Amino acid sequence: MSRRLVSLGSIGILALLALLISVTGVAAQENTPAVTVSDQPVPTAAAGEQQMVMVDSVTAAEDGWIVIHRDDNGAPGEVIGWEAVQQGANEDVSVMLQEEVAAGEEFWAMLHIDAGEAGTYEFPGPDAPVTQDGNVVMQQFTLTEAAGAAQATTEPTTQATTEATTEPTTQATTQATTEATTQATTQATTQPTATAVQPGALPQTSGDGGSAVGMIALLAAALIVGGAIVLAAMRRRI
Repeated sequence: MSRRLVSLGSIGILALLALLISVTGVAAQENTPAVTVSDQPVPTAAAGEQQMVMVDSVTAAEDGWIVIHRDDNGAPGEVIGWEAVQQGANEDVSVMLQEEVAAGEEFWAMLHIDAGEAGTYEFPGPDAPVTQDGNVVMQQFTLTEAAGAAQATTEPTTQATTEATTEPTTQATTQATTEATTQATTQATTQPTATAVQPGALPQTSGDGGSAVGMIALLAAALIVGGAIVLAAMRRRI
C-alpha cells in the first residue's frame, strides 16, 4: 500500500513539474521581445506642444523603454524620444518627441531595458538596447505626408495655375480686340477722307470729258463759218 502511495506521489510530482515547465515555456514565449511599428503621417502639434509618434505594439521580457532613433544612413542614430513600457505586451504606445520631425524622414523604434534607476531613462548608460538571438529588437518606419496637407497644397496650386492661365489669356484677348478695333476704325476714317472734296474746290474732270468739250467747240465754229459763207453768197446774187 505504501509503495503504491509513493508511486502515486512520484507521478503527481512529475506531472506538476511538467505543467510548471509548460507554463514557464508559454510565458517565456509570450514575452519574447518584439517591436511593431507602421509608417504613419507626420504628427501635428499645437503651438508650444511636442509631436508624438505611435508604436503599434511592444513586447518586453522586463520593464523597459521604447526609444525613437533618427535614421543615420540605414542605421539607428540620434535618440529623439522615449516612453516607458511594462513587462509583457504593450499596445498603441505613444512616444513624445524631443525634436521637430517632417514628412519623408525615417526613424527606428528600438526596445531598451530599464537597468539603471527605475523609471529614469539612462542611455547612453545602463538602459541599453535589448537583443534577441544576437539582433537588436527594433523596426524602421517612415513619416508620410499628412492627407490634409497634401490637399491644401494641391488646391492653391490649381487655383494659382488657373488664375495665371486666365489672366494672360484675357489680357491677350483684350489687346487683340483693341488693336483690331483701332485698325478697323482708322481704315474706315482714312478711306472716306481721302476721296472727299475739299470745300470751295471744284471736282477734277477726267481726260475724256475735256475731249468732248473740244469737239463741241469745233463744231460750233464750223457752223458759224459756214453760215457766214452762205450769207455772203446770197448777197452777191442779189
